[in-house]
Amino acid sequence: AKQAAKTVLDTLNPKDNVGVVAFSDYASGPGGCYSQSLAEATEENIAALKEFVERLAPEGFTNYQAALQLAFKQIEAKSTANQTAGNRYKVILFLTDGEPTGSASDIMQTIYDRNSRLGFSVVILTYGMHIDSSGTAANILNDMALQNYQSYGIQSSGSPPAGKSDIVSSAQDIRLQ
Repeated sequence: AKQAAKTVLDTLNPKDNVGVVAFSDYASGPGGCYSQSLAEATEENIAALKEFVERLAPEGFTNYQAALQLAFKQIEAKSTANQTAGNRYKVILFLTDGEPTGSASDIMQTIYDRNSRLGFSVVILTYGMHIDSSGTAANILNDMALQNYQSYGIQSSGSPPAGKSDIVSSAQDIRLQ
């Protein structure tokens, strides 16, 4: 998963804004300003984010909900600070190698609540690494990408953009997407 995250960071340019959220039992960012808001994808910022990713070690569970809450918090902070980007879609690239902890309906409620605050401007791309393509995680990742709230009893008042979900076995698979 580390190599996949660094591969994604390598695809960005200074016109992009980026944040990284690590998650296990809880979610965390790299610290400092990198945890509070998205940063411009400058060489310096990308290097700092890659260093954070490199220091990560697998531990605990995979709390999707905590990761999404922090990712949306970073997007909201940048959106508030930079109102000119209001009409652009924002993207969460959600990369996991584990089954979610917590309920799928709570995960979907978090996505709905946070994305509705942003006018349903967030696209979610999900990638499951080494995940059973017919398992629970794959189904939830697909619903997250499609923002399929209705399947979880959530009545949507907006039209969120559909993302994409894929199961991959290597960082190279993500680059080819």
